[in-house]
Amino acid sequence: MTLPRDENSGLLTEKEQKDGQRTALLFNLFGQFIQFIVLGQFLQLFASDVLGMEPKRIATILSIIPLMLFLRIFIIERVRKIGRVKLLVWANVIRLLSIVVLLVLPIAWISFSVLITVLVIFSLAHQFGMGTVWQPLLRDITTVKDRGQFFSRMRLAFTLVNTVILVAISIFVGERVTAFSYKVLLVLGILGLINSIFWASKIPDVESRRQSRTPIKPKRLGFQRFIKTCKESPLLRKPLVIISLFQVAVMPMMVVYFRKILHIPADLVSVYLLMITLGSAISFLIWGKIADAIGFQPMLKGLLVLNIVIAPLFLLVAPFDQGVGAMVGSIDITHAITWLTLIFLGLAGGALASGSGIAMTTIQHYHVRAKDSLESMNIFDIVMGLMTAGAMFFSGYLIEEIALPAGVTSTLGGFIHFDWVKVFLVGVIPAVHLCLFFLVGRLPNTRPAYAMDDFFGSLFNSPVRTLMAQRNTFHTDERVRVDLARWLGHSENPLAIDSLIELTRDPSYDVKVEAVRSLGLSHSTEAGEVLLDIIKDGKKQHLVDHVAWALGELRYVEAVPQLVERLSPDFPFRIRAMAARALGRMGDPSTIEPIAETLRDPDVIPHLRSSCVKALISLNAHDEAELVFVSFDLLDNRYESFELMAAFSEWMGASAEWLLRKKPEQSMREGFVSYLNEQPKSVIKKEKAELIEVVKNSDLEALKRLVGRRNLLGHEKMEVLYQSLKAHVTELSEWGPTALLISMIIASED
Repeated sequence: MTLPRDENSGLLTEKEQKDGQRTALLFNLFGQFIQFIVLGQFLQLFASDVLGMEPKRIATILSIIPLMLFLRIFIIERVRKIGRVKLLVWANVIRLLSIVVLLVLPIAWISFSVLITVLVIFSLAHQFGMGTVWQPLLRDITTVKDRGQFFSRMRLAFTLVNTVILVAISIFVGERVTAFSYKVLLVLGILGLINSIFWASKIPDVESRRQSRTPIKPKRLGFQRFIKTCKESPLLRKPLVIISLFQVAVMPMMVVYFRKILHIPADLVSVYLLMITLGSAISFLIWGKIADAIGFQPMLKGLLVLNIVIAPLFLLVAPFDQGVGAMVGSIDITHAITWLTLIFLGLAGGALASGSGIAMTTIQHYHVRAKDSLESMNIFDIVMGLMTAGAMFFSGYLIEEIALPAGVTSTLGGFIHFDWVKVFLVGVIPAVHLCLFFLVGRLPNTRPAYAMDDFFGSLFNSPVRTLMAQRNTFHTDERVRVDLARWLGHSENPLAIDSLIELTRDPSYDVKVEAVRSLGLSHSTEAGEVLLDIIKDGKKQHLVDHVAWALGELRYVEAVPQLVERLSPDFPFRIRAMAARALGRMGDPSTIEPIAETLRDPDVIPHLRSSCVKALISLNAHDEAELVFVSFDLLDNRYESFELMAAFSEWMGASAEWLLRKKPEQSMREGFVSYLNEQPKSVIKKEKAELIEVVKNSDLEALKRLVGRRNLLGHEKMEVLYQSLKAHVTELSEWGPTALLISMIIASED
């Protein structure tokens, strides 16, 4: 299934997109905190600590709110008439007035019915405004290439703001939320909504531009159109199932669970919430880059694995006695473990939740078509609302009707603690995540060159250092960019690949060469695809020899036809030599013949000859052994013969230690004799002493006699090689590299 993307091309300039992203970021700066206050964790604390409501009543409130999503169906077509941005502004004004009502009402007047009425109005305004138009607006100001990074920047921005606020709140709130402290939070929420109203009108509305170009006759969104969208939208298939399962595999009333069952003090709960926010903030530095670099599928699979791994840590969270504070000086070892566990779970949970959020948002936007984005995204949100309401109601029921009466059971000397909520957290949720792991694997991979191990590579191989280094991609100093390309080549982090690809387009030849060679070290399939495009590009022939080397290092077999083509005499010798070496590295037996054919050309230069010999050795071309030995002797007194001697040693099972110990000023013959003379006399047998004299004097006839007396068959699989070498040496008329090679084999056998 081909999914259309970036259908807003031409409706917004690049500058308008960037300005729109900046405005959207500023609009949403306090969005998460406002939700925390009015519909989230702080509402749970207020309802529990100040109003004294039971978990089921709190759950009823929080489960009714998401049902407001259904009312969106009746206004979707009205949105096009009113305008998405205009609706967003007025909806935020109504949200502001709702918070003002909560602020001015005396606590004694806030009954269950009053609270739920105000929250329903607030939620309706949210659903009719931000809930209806926000995701379509964001889709219009982002593209496939920058969507992950934008969502990461936006979430990082509002998470940092929330972190600062939560730090202050954790100090301000104390052990219990009071009426006064909650009123202070409402004032902060009002200030946040004033900020949102100011920036809302500045967000570009692509839908209005699209309609001005191609006027759309207004239609009523009836049942028939609803069904059509449900049938045709790619979003409402696998992505809907996957994200729905994510939505239900949560415990949304963790704060109530901590307070009602574990009696965890409010100040420790505030620390836990702060750690969640802090974990989100820190991780947002890399999640967007990872999502764009490797794709949402490998990222989401990796996040699911990490969620499953950390889930059992909830068993370490111990209950507190009612009325006991959480200050460090007043806790025992069990509660100290609880402190550390909640801090870690908050940090890790916040990081994993934010990463999952970015991955799922990317999945959502990837599967949306421009023509029905408003309808499909709202239908999607309606289903998510149902899932959220169900999860919220189930959480309240689980806490009050099952977990609270059953209590908490401790085992292993009070080290492990069980209750029914923990059974859900440690048993049910990981089981759902395991199912999701296999479902996510059936989604399209937007970056097919990457898999789940690349996610872990991105996460654990210095991601921050890699991202910091990438800031030099456009540095004006050429030397800095060269050093960057070289450094990225030694980085094992997949995040480096995109920057290296960018550097292959650098104006500097030196930067391009370094980037190409670094791509060759990356073990990346995507790098192979990019390098193959370069080698096909007739305008980049100045890079082809380096590209051929890099393709060989990658063993990118898809490049074999292009490399075989570059063995042709029509190409420069250096390109032909690097193509031969690359083919040798790839190990494709079908390339033996074209390489051998190149080697048979009497006009080849020594460098090309040595490269072809090396390639045939790498390809284990026993049938071309005679050609290889003849070509090796033609390289006498060439530096290439030094490299080939080492390759022959490995090929024929002989020791090459003497090559490594040879002094630079020595010839290979001198180095070999010197090495033999340095061996203990006890290991120098009569024939080896004879061999030393033969090699020292370059006595070819004496070598032939020595070879004739010996059986060089060695291993059966080497028979063809040994017989070819023996026959070749017998026919020699003067001392050459193969004479030294057979001497080395004799020395190794003694």
